[in-house]
Amino acid sequence: MFSKNPVEIVRDKKLSSAEVADALRLAMAAEIDAINLYLQLARLIDDEKIRGVFEDVAREEKTHLGEFLEALKRLDPTQAEELEAGAREVAQQAGEGSRDPPQGPSALSEEDIRLITERVRQRAASLRKLRRVFSIFSAGPEADVVPLEETAPGDVFTAKRRQIPLTEISVKFSISQRQIDYSRRQGQPLYSATADAAVLKLVELEESHLLNSLTSDDRIGRMALSQWSSPGEALGDVAKAAAQLIKGYIPEPYVLLVGPERYAKLLTISERAGLTELERVKGIVREVVVLPQLREEAVVASADPSVVDVAVGADTSLSFLGPSDGEHLFRLWETIALRIKNPQGVVLLK
Repeated sequence: MFSKNPVEIVRDKKLSSAEVADALRLAMAAEIDAINLYLQLARLIDDEKIRGVFEDVAREEKTHLGEFLEALKRLDPTQAEELEAGAREVAQQAGEGSRDPPQGPSALSEEDIRLITERVRQRAASLRKLRRVFSIFSAGPEADVVPLEETAPGDVFTAKRRQIPLTEISVKFSISQRQIDYSRRQGQPLYSATADAAVLKLVELEESHLLNSLTSDDRIGRMALSQWSSPGEALGDVAKAAAQLIKGYIPEPYVLLVGPERYAKLLTISERAGLTELERVKGIVREVVVLPQLREEAVVASADPSVVDVAVGADTSLSFLGPSDGEHLFRLWETIALRIKNPQGVVLLK
């Protein structure tokens, strides 16, 4: 709180020039604090309209900051000279050959960052597979750990509660100043192929982490896997795994996770049935998900949230790291964990 309750101000004497200068500096500090607060909050808000309100107010505060600074320079010539000297010193340190993007009309704007953030989130959502089949638990961007309750059967069911860490996954990419200038000239929203490449890598790292957490857990069930070279083998393996889930009263729906090579074998047609193995398998599981991380393994699991879910902290967050050598650097990141609540609901075929 920078302001003062008016009833507590007892002086009658007006402020001197020096005190007015102090007041302007204090007002500038308040504006900078407000700008940082509004922009930090805006980055954490998914609702486009609400986020826009915070960003609009932040822009207004920047205008007010400029007004206070100009008033201070007019009131205090010494301060103005010091500011100009500081600007010259920065220019000398940066050097005339610096290729950093200019802070002018062609520099990256808040609207550009907002559009890039929106695009990478949409792109990531369209590419994700495991997040689509398993339920999501939103822990919030500030969370470092999430709770996991494991039930123990008996005359009285009890739960053991522990905390599991959220793993951070991140990818860096850059957008060149030339790309920004081109978008300005064409009147097009700013985007880049580097952002798409970063999204693809983020999703790949995410699904590798989730799949490793799923298949490396010692508590899950395990069964032998045939070669799937003959008709009916794939159907038999999936049926056995599903039968094990059903015996344990594991709730449906069930999903099958396979690699590309195994998926290709599911496309063979059974002459007797006149159907592909894939069509027959889909009579048992709701969905077949193809994941390149899987080689010769397959997983049959319940997608019910009481069995498995994905805990998400920071969700597809985009941080602008600043300009560097003619490029604008970004960091795309998230924090995530797989929670296996009932390991009897997961069967690894290997």
